[in-house]
Amino acid sequence: MLREYLVDLLSPDTSAPMQYALDRRTFWFSHYLSTGLRTSSGILLIAILSIWLLPPLLALSTAFGAATLALVDLSGPWRSKVRELFASLLLNFMASLGVGLLAGHDLPQALFTMVVTFASGFLFLYGNRAMPVQFSMLLAMTLSMVHVEDRPDAIITSLSMGAGGLAYVAYALAISRWQQHRLKQQVLSECLFALATYFHIKRGFYERGVDLDKQYTQLIKQQVVLAEKQQAARDLVLQREQDQDDARLIKIHLAMLDVYEQILTTHADYAALHEQFGHHEVLLFLRDLVEKATRDMESIAYAISRNQKTLTPVTYVAEQRAIEYDLQQLETQGVDTVILRSTYNRVLELITRIGQLHAALQQPTDRLPALNMGLFISRPSLRLEMVRDNLHWQSPIFRFSLRMALAVGAAQLLVHLLPYSAHAYWIMLTIMIIMRPSYSLTRIRRQQRMVGTAIGCVLAFILLQIVREPIGWLLVLYFSLMVSSTFVQIRYTYTSAGATVTVIMLMQLTSQGNGTTMLLERLMDTGLGVALAAIFSYVLPNWERNALPNLLQRLLASANTYVRESRHILLVDQVDDQPYRLARQQFLAQIAGVNAALLRMLDEPRARQHDVRQFNQLLVRAYLMASHIAGLRMFLRRNPEWLHKPAYQQLLGHALNNAETLVQQAQRTLAGDANASAPLSCLPESMVSTTTAPEDTASAILRERVLALCDDAHELVALSQLARDNLYSR
Repeated sequence: MLREYLVDLLSPDTSAPMQYALDRRTFWFSHYLSTGLRTSSGILLIAILSIWLLPPLLALSTAFGAATLALVDLSGPWRSKVRELFASLLLNFMASLGVGLLAGHDLPQALFTMVVTFASGFLFLYGNRAMPVQFSMLLAMTLSMVHVEDRPDAIITSLSMGAGGLAYVAYALAISRWQQHRLKQQVLSECLFALATYFHIKRGFYERGVDLDKQYTQLIKQQVVLAEKQQAARDLVLQREQDQDDARLIKIHLAMLDVYEQILTTHADYAALHEQFGHHEVLLFLRDLVEKATRDMESIAYAISRNQKTLTPVTYVAEQRAIEYDLQQLETQGVDTVILRSTYNRVLELITRIGQLHAALQQPTDRLPALNMGLFISRPSLRLEMVRDNLHWQSPIFRFSLRMALAVGAAQLLVHLLPYSAHAYWIMLTIMIIMRPSYSLTRIRRQQRMVGTAIGCVLAFILLQIVREPIGWLLVLYFSLMVSSTFVQIRYTYTSAGATVTVIMLMQLTSQGNGTTMLLERLMDTGLGVALAAIFSYVLPNWERNALPNLLQRLLASANTYVRESRHILLVDQVDDQPYRLARQQFLAQIAGVNAALLRMLDEPRARQHDVRQFNQLLVRAYLMASHIAGLRMFLRRNPEWLHKPAYQQLLGHALNNAETLVQQAQRTLAGDANASAPLSCLPESMVSTTTAPEDTASAILRERVLALCDDAHELVALSQLARDNLYSR
């Protein structure tokens, strides 16, 4: 597995979509590497200054303080970083001081560590960005257990750790302020690469013999990734612009969202498409056209990652001529090509949107749309009442916090029973790193931690044989810190290996201990920590099935809002699309959230798994509703005259009203409302019957979209009933 990762990094497959984080063409310009360089340089700089200015023991604790704060220094908005770093600084000082004052009193100290561990679990309530704050506090506490053992000056030691942390905060904020625009470019580039991968999956729908169910599953999996990257880009790019460069990035981001909405519209009845034209080369030409669009998107993302503004767009002429020729031949033969031509036209519109994205990259920025950008930026709630509301047995966070506290207590008890000198702090750190609120994430981290530690021990053993001088150890220490910081979000196995090398080198620099003995002890302690984490993952577990009812209700509620805002923008106000954009963002984010839960469920014991395929079908229907609504919006952009046709108003108004009613009925069905009636027909029979009458292409496309939207809304009710039966049948 490690060999494959290294091959991907050093010699990637250029025929596949670029992987922003692990492709050598983009990795060296990524924000992951920038973060690694920034944090490792800051820690080493503060450590060297501390050694120069302070006594050895205080210098070491100062360096430890800087290292704990570096964990919180992740890519993100500057204001969020200020809040997180200062909160972490305060929590770290309190935790290190408390455990230091209890040095020499084993039982009170053990109880204190369990209480702090329990309390730290509630930080997960405040979102993913609180996770590094939680671990930073626990790391500061465990390092203090070692560093101030049998020392009466716990206050001085904690203050020196706090001073090191404060120095790192000043360093990190200064560097981040300086690099803020560059970070916006990097995060936006990563989002565009994720969108290009989404394109690549869409092209698979035109392959001969494709399994459509598997293709939809891949598409929605990528939707999880894309939703995460899009929100990260929004949080950075949509901050108030400081200059023309920031305004250009906002314009690129908005153009990217238009491209994304357009790719949603390219959905077609793929089963019918393959049934009619699966034997014909025209589908392969469509596949190649979308593949070129993928490469075009990658070229834009690549230019942004390199801070370039000019590039040569991809040419689509050959594929377009081939498709036009085949369409003419088929129509000459009397073949009905409405579905094929409408699909082709949507792909052409997608290419036009990509051209507008090129223009946004190359041209000076004019006035931006009158949008309230702040509405699209994530603002996690920081209310203390959230902790109070979760102080009960049914709360997943409460159960996780208690589970982790018990595991840490068991680790400290186990240390006193083992025949060899186990390091309680290392076992505890292993548990704290591995354990997560969900069983799935705990299991994955467990494997990564063990493999990474083994690799790190092997590397450290080799390095100890080669490197003999302290200056060499410092260089190794710098690079191992950089690796562990760079890969913490993308390849935790690498991070674990780098952290192991860091600890071994640090111990070699400070204690001159026996290298082989340290390596063996590190492996044994890690194994014990992994074993305890595995055992306690079954204590008060929180299975994904428990979260699914609430997640599905939120999905249907956001679908209801999306349909309502879509009706407003399609029938009332074509100009003010801010509520529509916000509803679309939230709806697609909810689809991604449910799918992420289903993926985690697949890592749980089989007895705890439900029919994931059934839930996936519900997600597909929800996703297709978004696709059809996006298609209707693009239809009106191309045919604005339809806005004034009474027939259009009647058809679409009736369909959207009933689609909203069906989504509300799906909500009631999922909630177990005994009064939920049978699903109504979305369109009157008179409207459906006219679809067989001769009509122009635009009218046929409109009716096709409306009928598909109605069918999916109707199916959503039936799938909600099946989902409820599935969730409550065991």
